[in-house]
Amino acid sequence: MVEVLAAMALIALAAMAMIKVLNESIVTTGMVRERLLADMIAENRLIESLAAPTAADADTSAGRVTMAGQDWLWTETLARTADPAIRRVDVEVRLVESGPVLASLTAFRGATP
Repeated sequence: MVEVLAAMALIALAAMAMIKVLNESIVTTGMVRERLLADMIAENRLIESLAAPTAADADTSAGRVTMAGQDWLWTETLARTADPAIRRVDVEVRLVESGPVLASLTAFRGATP
């Protein structure tokens, strides 16, 4: 009888550990999905910025885009560099305004003459 109770206790402990691992896997999968979507949005915004015919001297802009049924916020900062012919473009993407940055990309482009 004692052996049966010990075996049942071991099985219960193993089941609890498996449930914890599965729960962590589900949470991690959601985080990976959010970061992947945020990366896609940041890449799209960066491509749009680099494809624009003109670049401001220095500017910050923000916008909202819907992807996968969620609203995402992006912020783009265009800044001068040590070389006057080059501008730095930084793009950050968040799910909510005060939320953490889920994706951040940087590129450089020629300044508009």
